[in-house]
Amino acid sequence: MKVGVIVENRSRSRTARRAFWGIVLIGAGVMLMLDQLGILSLGFYAREWWTWWPVLLIASGLASLVAPDGAKEAFKGLSLTLLGLWALACSQHWYGFSWGRSWPLVLVVVGLESILLAAFDRRSRAQAEKEAHDVGAA
Repeated sequence: MKVGVIVENRSRSRTARRAFWGIVLIGAGVMLMLDQLGILSLGFYAREWWTWWPVLLIASGLASLVAPDGAKEAFKGLSLTLLGLWALACSQHWYGFSWGRSWPLVLVVVGLESILLAAFDRRSRAQAEKEAHDVGAA
């Protein structure tokens, strides 16, 4: 009974998180479109926002790391945070980073995430098989 409640709470949390980011993206898209159409003048703020958009990726990644639903979500949160930091470094030209010169780092991060997910998945399957064997032996 307790497991069902935990799964239901995680599902609600995930749904709420997705809805929140959906609303944020829709709001940003509407405001930027109104600015492009000349209906709303964001002026400096729109240009300034464009250079700081990676902070949204970092915030989303950190949110996934704070209360992950499992190891897979934690790995994805870490990847999103690292990609956001990379994008921020490129947009601000920190340490000589630029989009054109540092894009291979994206391949490294995605590759590391794939390796970590595969290793964790393999470990999880081995743990589940051991638990099933222990239950069967008892």
